[in-house]
Amino acid sequence: ASRKSLKLVLPVGTGLDIKAGEMISLLNWESGDGGAANPNFSQGNQWWFTGNGPSAGIQGTYNFTDKIGLTVRVDNGLFQGPVDVNSGKAFSGSLAFKPTKDLWFNLIGWYESAAGGDNDISGISTIGGYQVTSKLGTGWEVDYFNFSSPANASDLWSVGGWIWYDFTPKIDLALRADYVDNRDGMLGPAVRPGAGLPFSPDSDGNLGSVTLTLNLKPAPNIKIQPEIRYDYTSYS
Repeated sequence: ASRKSLKLVLPVGTGLDIKAGEMISLLNWESGDGGAANPNFSQGNQWWFTGNGPSAGIQGTYNFTDKIGLTVRVDNGLFQGPVDVNSGKAFSGSLAFKPTKDLWFNLIGWYESAAGGDNDISGISTIGGYQVTSKLGTGWEVDYFNFSSPANASDLWSVGGWIWYDFTPKIDLALRADYVDNRDGMLGPAVRPGAGLPFSPDSDGNLGSVTLTLNLKPAPNIKIQPEIRYDYTSYS
């Protein structure tokens, strides 16, 4: 939750965690804090184009066991931002699994019905990670969106993966690869920078990137991240 939200823990079973106000996305593997929290300095195409910005709503989280938990949220829309401009609502849920100490993954689903039913958004996603060894870690994200209106139905999907290796406590190397397929011309949530401008003369296309980041931690609270990144697109 962000600084604009409230939190309440109810003594029900293992504890029911209730949050209300402005909350961050459930969808992304990467954090909005960028290189401070992520293996790579830059954020990938999935964070920009298949995630959603902060929204205002209410959610509940309940951990059935230490290996299975559920989060359910109702908010003012995936791409409305913290200020609501219509009566539409979005419903999303994230089922979290941690079968072993080294493996975790979430299964996420969402449905949004805009006011008047003019534009419905639904989709499914999975994010997760596996710590192969104490030094070698991996992560993944796969997303599928369907945008439906009376005149048209469009699909958007993406896939991304992360792998990093800790050579020493002060040096590690991280690799990210991602791909966003936008064959039906629905790229970019409205809350992203520049999303209101024409992306390209092409109505559809795809994006891909490969990013290699060296993480240097010479002292506590200092992180230096030289990075090389290659971006590809089929857009003109």
